[in-house]
Amino acid sequence: MQQPPATTLPDATIPFRRDPYGYARRTADALGTDVFRTRLMLRPAVFFRGAEAAELLYDEQKFTRADAVPGRIGSVLFGKGGVQGLDGDAHRARKAMLMSLMTPQRMEALAGRVREGLTERLARADDLCVGEVARDAIAEAVLHWAGLGDLTGEAAEKKGREMSRLFGHAADAGPVHLRARQTRRRLDAWAAERVTALREGRAAAPEGSALAVTAAWRGPDGEVLVPEVAGVELLNVLRPMVAVALWVEFLVHALAVTGARPATEGERRTFALEVRRLYPFFPVLGARTRGPVSVGGMELPGDSRVLLDVPGTNTHPGTWRDPDRFDPSRFEGAEPGPFDMVPQGGGDFGTGHRCAGEWLTERLMLAALEVFADRVAWTAGTQDLDLTHAAVPPRVRGGMRIRVLGAAA
Repeated sequence: MQQPPATTLPDATIPFRRDPYGYARRTADALGTDVFRTRLMLRPAVFFRGAEAAELLYDEQKFTRADAVPGRIGSVLFGKGGVQGLDGDAHRARKAMLMSLMTPQRMEALAGRVREGLTERLARADDLCVGEVARDAIAEAVLHWAGLGDLTGEAAEKKGREMSRLFGHAADAGPVHLRARQTRRRLDAWAAERVTALREGRAAAPEGSALAVTAAWRGPDGEVLVPEVAGVELLNVLRPMVAVALWVEFLVHALAVTGARPATEGERRTFALEVRRLYPFFPVLGARTRGPVSVGGMELPGDSRVLLDVPGTNTHPGTWRDPDRFDPSRFEGAEPGPFDMVPQGGGDFGTGHRCAGEWLTERLMLAALEVFADRVAWTAGTQDLDLTHAAVPPRVRGGMRIRVLGAAA
C-alpha cells in the first residue's frame, strides 16, 4: 500500500502560518488528493480532510491525543492534565463529568442570562464592537452559571478579557504568546484556589454548578482531582463559553453580509449551523497514529502526526452541495452527520473527543441571534467586512463594529 503524496516544499510551516485556513485545502486540491504528507516545524505531518477522515480520526483504537497538539499551544488552550489530553477510560470518565453540566435546564438558564445581558448592553451603547460586548455579556453570565456569582460587573468582564487571550493568542508567537501563557498560569492558579476554598468551606457554590461538580467529582480511582487539575477543568468549562463571543461576532458578520434576519427558531438554527460550517474557529484538529493506519487507500506509518483540515472537511464537495455558498436552507429537515462538519470536533458527545460544550454553544448562538435579528435594529455602516484568515481565529480587521439604531420595529 502506497504512502500519501508529499509536497515539494521541504517544510510547510511558513505557508501554513500565512494561510492557516486555506493551506491544506489549496495543497490537497493541487495534488488531487484528500491526504498528503509534508513537514511542520521540521517534523513530519499528514494533512487529511473529509467525513471519512474525520471518522477515522476519532477511532481511539487507531489514534491517540497524546502529544497531538504542539505543547506551546496546548498549554495555553487546555492547561495541564485536562480532558483534552486523555484517552480511553480516563477520557470517558472525565468527559462524563463535563457532560453532567449540560442539562437542558442549565443550558437554557445560561442562554437566558446571555440573551438579557446582550440586550441590556446594546441598549446602553450606540457604536460598539460586537466581539467585546458579547465577551463581556457571556463572561458575566457564565461565571454566575458556574457558581462564581461573586464576580460581577467589571470584575467579571476582566476575567472574560483574560480568558479571551487563551483562545485569541494561543497560536501567536513572541511576546504576545508569552503573555497568553502567563495568563493561563494565573487563571489556572485562580481556579485551583476557588476549588480549594469550596472544599475547605471558605466558599459556597450552587449544587450542580461547574465549580461544585469539578470540586466534588471523583475519578475511577475514587479520588477527587488534585486542585491544580480540578482548576484546569473548571477553566476548561469557562474558557470555551467565553470563546462563543467569537461565534457571535461571526453571526453578526453573516447577518451583515447576507442581509438576512432569521425570524423563527428554525430559521435561526439553520442560520447558526451554516455559520458554524463556514466560519471555522481553528484550522485543524490533531492526533497521532497508534500504529499503521489505512486512509483513502494509502497507509500512514505508526506514530504519524495527523492534522484534520477543519474548513476542508466542512466544505468537502463529497459531502456538501455547492460547498462554499452560504445557504442555511441546506439544513432544513436535515441534520449534519457526526463527521460531516467538525467545527468543535466530531463523533459522539458522551464518549468521544467532540467538545462537551457544543450543545451549549449552539444555544448561546441562538440566544444571540434572537437579539441581533429580532430585538435590536443596527447597521454595519461602511466598514470593511473582509475577514482576515491569516490570524487564528479569523477576525474582521479592527473588530466587527455596528451602530445600534434602537429596538427592532
